[in-house]
Amino acid sequence: MSRTRETLAKLAPFLALAYVIYLYAAAHSLKPGVYDRESYFHARFAQQMPAHFLERTFPWTQASVWKDHFCDKEFLYHVLLIPFTRNAAEPITGALYCSLLLVAAVFSSVYFLLRKSNVPLAWVFALAMLCMGGDFLVRLECVRAHVLSIVLAVIGLQLFISRSWRWLIALGFVYAWSYSVPFILIFIGAPFVFGRWLAGGGLDWRSVCAALGGVIAGLVIHPYSPHTLDTFIVIVKEITSSAHGGPSFELGSEMTAYSARDLLFFHPLYFVTLAGVLITGWRLRSRRSPELLGLLILTVFWSLLSVKFARSFEYAVPVLAVTLGFTIRDALQQVDLAALFQNPVPGRVAAGMALAVVLLATGHVLSAMFWYDTKSEAHAPHFRAALEWLRPRTQPGETIVNLWWHDFPDLYYDGVDRTYVWGMDPHFTLLYDKEQADLLEGMRSQRLKVDGALLAKMFNARYMVIQNQSQELDLPGLREGIWRPVRVYEHALVYALTGPDGPPPTIPATPSKKEGPGNP
Repeated sequence: MSRTRETLAKLAPFLALAYVIYLYAAAHSLKPGVYDRESYFHARFAQQMPAHFLERTFPWTQASVWKDHFCDKEFLYHVLLIPFTRNAAEPITGALYCSLLLVAAVFSSVYFLLRKSNVPLAWVFALAMLCMGGDFLVRLECVRAHVLSIVLAVIGLQLFISRSWRWLIALGFVYAWSYSVPFILIFIGAPFVFGRWLAGGGLDWRSVCAALGGVIAGLVIHPYSPHTLDTFIVIVKEITSSAHGGPSFELGSEMTAYSARDLLFFHPLYFVTLAGVLITGWRLRSRRSPELLGLLILTVFWSLLSVKFARSFEYAVPVLAVTLGFTIRDALQQVDLAALFQNPVPGRVAAGMALAVVLLATGHVLSAMFWYDTKSEAHAPHFRAALEWLRPRTQPGETIVNLWWHDFPDLYYDGVDRTYVWGMDPHFTLLYDKEQADLLEGMRSQRLKVDGALLAKMFNARYMVIQNQSQELDLPGLREGIWRPVRVYEHALVYALTGPDGPPPTIPATPSKKEGPGNP
């Protein structure tokens, strides 16, 4: 029996990882395409990267700082995608395989951190991340650099735990080349180091300074330096959600605040686990390790940050999983686990284990249901048919107006032979030309009428495309039916900006003073 147990113990981590891979492979097979539109941009960009390697212009966004000062803020992530995106027709297919490998790396990095720290049954705590909330599982499926960032953050936490400051210099440098917000490494290390110092573990200022130095060096010595400064400015604007004192711009939902009520409603097991580790950590004061207090403070920090920024949850979950493992390790440090399982398990212990299994199973089912329901929204790029119609009617490189900046990834993916107005983030346009940014945002948000003649003149364009959905059709001039699309598709509408099919002269050619950019 003991030999069987030993064999199962050795196989358990591999079986757990196989289960994770199976879940994501099954999700990919449920419905073709992706639900996260930005994934299409990264897949196409990586496919195009060998032909445009290290180019510092990006003509595909005509009203953006990227047009003349392009910076690939996720350079190493795109390099990693290149071997998987050689299919020019559908690079997203191979990119999803790369995403699957990164998902495996997330769970493996947490497992190896816990195992190196002598946490018993480390694979259980790594697998617990599957139970903490559907948002986390959804975010892992994206073809986006934040998945690589999670792996680097977990590796960084291990280096902070082991005080490997020299390696943190190298990791900080790699982080700056891989992700747009490399300072996450500091937000992982500083709270942990502070908590460990409070517990009497010494102030490891050297590790924090090393990580910060590596990040700064990576931003300065960067393939796109000094354009990394523009990216940093945009990130600051995203965080503050402001635009030089102008009106608020539409941001991605991941940058919005996540109310404590919604976080509790959608991720109950996360908060049950959080409460459990905080209470247990407090009660373990006499035998709690300095590392555990550091992890507890780090967990609280990222949990609070998740309320302010929804995307912080993708880091809060691995941090909580690690904290849970350390909490159990410290709580059981005086318990002989081998003897415990060789003899009949006490009733109280058996009941506690059964309750934990039920909670984890329930959390996993609820998380998977949320994730698979979101996966049902996966789609092919919305403008494929519209671009096929536009291709023979426009010239290569001609600009097609996209009034919504978040439509850009779909357009770029299927129409890389044409150019567009703005995309990826509205603050790139704001940094390029505040007047144009306010004008586009005004038309998108219905503060201004959609002025076809003005858009045609400003961007030397003849056509505009928008999604065929009610939210984006509720626009003055369009909703009244006096400006009809030249083509109607299930997911897209094509409008002529000028000519006989363009808007009639009843729509003002230019904004009035009272209805100009920046004035509601």
